[in-house]
Amino acid sequence: MPLSQQEAEKIITKIQDNFYEKWTAGDAKGLAAFYHPDAVLIEKGKSVAYGLEEIEKKYAKSLKAPMDFKLNFELTTPAADAEYIIHRGTFVFAALPDKPAPYAQIYKLTNGGQYLIIHDIFELP
Repeated sequence: MPLSQQEAEKIITKIQDNFYEKWTAGDAKGLAAFYHPDAVLIEKGKSVAYGLEEIEKKYAKSLKAPMDFKLNFELTTPAADAEYIIHRGTFVFAALPDKPAPYAQIYKLTNGGQYLIIHDIFELP
């Protein structure tokens, strides 16, 4: 079933809001739950985590010294008859407001009707 641009943006906004709640709570397992079992999380030029266990470990490490941030969305668009949502934007860290960090994500629709991140790449300043 097709998905409008506006519907895709609403879905991603809700996911990102929930993700931020888990981030501020320091919940690495909760953060990993936003990912598809076959997901890959890439810190450009530095590291790759594949699968939920590795992604949870990556977040557990990141949460040892969490940085407050906000997101600026640049693109959110459905693809392949809503099987995927492509999303990209920038992180703006409170400690580095003049150095936005780019990220891009691909969400895959599961059989249960939930969108999970299958590909996530970011670059920190």
